[in-house]
Amino acid sequence: MRQILLLILTALLLQNRTHATDYILPTWEESATTSEFVGVVECIVAGGIVARYRVIDSWKGSPVGTELNISQHVDPFGPQFPVSLVGERSLVLAKKGPSYQSWSFSVGYGIPLWWRNIPTDLNCFMVAPIKEPLGMHLSIYTGNMSIGLAQFKANVTDFLNRDSKGREVLLMLAAARKNLHLPGTATPGDKGNKEDTKLYELLSAARDVEGLWKLVLERAAKLNPPRIPKTAEEMKADSHKRTLLRMISDGGRECCKTLLEQVDLATLPWGRGEMESALSSIKRRLSPGQGRDSLPRDDKRVTKVVTVEQIAEAESALGKSWDKDTWQAIELLCHHSPGSVVPFLSEWHSKDGSEQQFGYLLGSFYGHRCAPERTKHLKALLSAKDEWIKTSAAVYLCFDDAKQGKEELSKLLTLQGDAGAWAAIALASRGEKDAMPRALEVMGIPEDYGMNSMNHRNLQLRLRVLLSNVASTSGVSQPPGPAKEYADGPERAIIYQQWHESLSKWWDVNQYKIKLADPWAKFLDEQKVD
Repeated sequence: MRQILLLILTALLLQNRTHATDYILPTWEESATTSEFVGVVECIVAGGIVARYRVIDSWKGSPVGTELNISQHVDPFGPQFPVSLVGERSLVLAKKGPSYQSWSFSVGYGIPLWWRNIPTDLNCFMVAPIKEPLGMHLSIYTGNMSIGLAQFKANVTDFLNRDSKGREVLLMLAAARKNLHLPGTATPGDKGNKEDTKLYELLSAARDVEGLWKLVLERAAKLNPPRIPKTAEEMKADSHKRTLLRMISDGGRECCKTLLEQVDLATLPWGRGEMESALSSIKRRLSPGQGRDSLPRDDKRVTKVVTVEQIAEAESALGKSWDKDTWQAIELLCHHSPGSVVPFLSEWHSKDGSEQQFGYLLGSFYGHRCAPERTKHLKALLSAKDEWIKTSAAVYLCFDDAKQGKEELSKLLTLQGDAGAWAAIALASRGEKDAMPRALEVMGIPEDYGMNSMNHRNLQLRLRVLLSNVASTSGVSQPPGPAKEYADGPERAIIYQQWHESLSKWWDVNQYKIKLADPWAKFLDEQKVD
C-alpha cells in the first residue's frame, strides 16, 4: 500500500493550494496588462523559489535600481526548487497575484522546500534567463522562438503605450495567436501552419475593435464543422471557430463587452450559451481586483478541538496498513501527542524504488510540525533506522539546540548518498567550512531526470544558491557552473565529475576568504523550517 502513499499524502500535507501540471499561461499581452512590473532584473541575492533582484531595465512599474523579492512558480514534477544565482539577468513579468492559471489541481504539495515562507514583493511564472539559446528561454513569455529581447521590448512598449481600445485589439489577436500554429512558434525556422497563418493575417488587417469584431463574426459564420469533426478539414474548421470565440472570451475587454450587450446572443455563430459564457468571462476580467488574490504560502488553519478519543484513534492508525488515515493521524499527533509518533518513525525505513527518499518527507514534516517537547522527540529520532529521518532529526534539532544539532550533523557526514550530503549542506549553511568537501560531493553525480532523483537535484540547487551568495558577500568570483547544462549518456556523468573537480578547486582557492552564511537564515530560523 505504501507505493500509493505519495499520491495520498500530497493531497493532505499542509493543505497548501499550489497549482500544478496543466497550465493555461496567459499571453504576454495579458501579463503586461496585469503585471505590476515588466522588465529585466539582475539577481543580487541568490535563492530558490524566492530570490532578490535589482531592476536594470524597467518597461513597466518599478524604476531602475529598485530591489525586489520575486518568487517563481513551483511544480511537484519540476521545477520543485527553481533558482536564480547572483549576477544572472532575466526577463520578468510579475505581479502580486499568481501569474498563471491552472486547469487542474494536481498532487505534489508535500515538498519540504515549499514550507519556507520568505517575504515576496511580486510573483511570476518564471524568471526567463537572458542567455543562449535566448529564443528558447524567452519563448515562455514571447510565445515565439524567433523573437529576441530587443524586438520583444519594442512590442511590449508599443502595447503599453496604446490606449485601451488599441490594447484590446492586440489582446484579441494575442488570443488567436495563442491557439494558432504560426511561424517561429516551435523553432526559429518553424514555418507554421499555412491555414493558421492565413487566418491570422486576415485578422491582423483590422484597424480597431469594431473592425476585428466584424471579421471574427464573418469568418465564424462561414465555418460550420459537424458536432464531432472527423476529417482534417472538419477538424481545422472546428479549431478555427473555437479560436475565433476565444478571441472574444479571452481577449475581449470593454469594447467587446459593449458589443455583446448590444446584440441578440442567439444570433451569433456560436449560440447563446457559449456567448453568455464569453460575456461572463469578460465581466469577471474587468471586475476590480480580478486575478490579484495570491495563493497563500503560509500555513494558517482554523484550530479545532481534538478529543481524547480522536488522539487514541490516530495512535491506533499508525499500527495499520498505510492509507489516507495514516497521514491524517501523523498530522494530528504532531500537535497533540508527538511522542506517540517517535516509535513509528524510529522503525520506519525507506524501500527501494519510488519510496527510497520518502523518509526525507516524513522526517521533515515531523521536525517542522512537532510542537510539545520538540527537542526531546527529535533527539530520540537521532537513532532512527532510516537515514533520512535520522538526518532530518539533526537538521531540525538545530533550530532548538544549535550546538547539539550541529554535533549530530557532523556524525552523519559519513552517511553515503544524499542523506549525508543534506547533513553537510545544512552544516555549511550554518557556517561550518569543514563540511564543504562532503557537501560538494553531491555535485559529482548527475540526477537521472526521474522523480526519484528530485531530492538529489534539489540538494545540488541548494548548494549552488549557498555558494553563489557567499561568493558575492565575500568578494570572490562566482563558482563555476557545469560545462554544459544539457547532456545525456556517458557525457553527462563526465561533465558532472568535471564540475565537481572545478568546484573543489574553486573552494580550495577561496575558502579562506569566504565567510559561510545563509542570507535567508533568519526567516528559516524563525519558521523552524529547513
